[in-house]
Formats: sequence, C-alpha cells, structure tokens
Amino acid sequence: MRVELRLHGGLRELLPAAARGRGELELVPGAAVADLLAQLGVQRKVVVACNDAEVPATHALQDGDKIAIFSAVSGGQI
Repeated sequence: MRVELRLHGGLRELLPAAARGRGELELVPGAAVADLLAQLGVQRKVVVACNDAEVPATHALQDGDKIAIFSAVSGGQI
C-alpha cells in the first residue's frame, strides 16, 4: 500500500532535499501511523493528519491516504 507524505518544518530532512518535504511511502497492508513513523525514523513528538484530520498513532492507514506530519509545539505563559 502506498501513502502520500508531506513533512513540515524540520521533519523535511527525513526525505531527500530535492523532495522538498513531499513523497510517497510503501507500507505493508494494515500498517498504522506508528508503523509509518517508525519506517521514517521519526523519534520526536509529532502531530499526524490523515486526509486532513488529526489521527492517533494507532490509526490504520489505507492505500492512497494523504499524510501530513508536523513537529509538535507547545507554549505557555512567560
């Protein structure tokens, strides 16, 4: 199964520079978001959207899904 990827911010470095943060990834059928992150080597907290909706790491992916991955950020009062 293939999914389309868009990596944002510092995560773009996980793909070749010429890809500009976009690409496709081949996954085994039944793979979850956590499997995709492991295959990419993501080792930081991220937010993942599948077909424009935020999903948890346990979300099962489908062939042709459009995945966007963002670095998680936090803030607070100073």
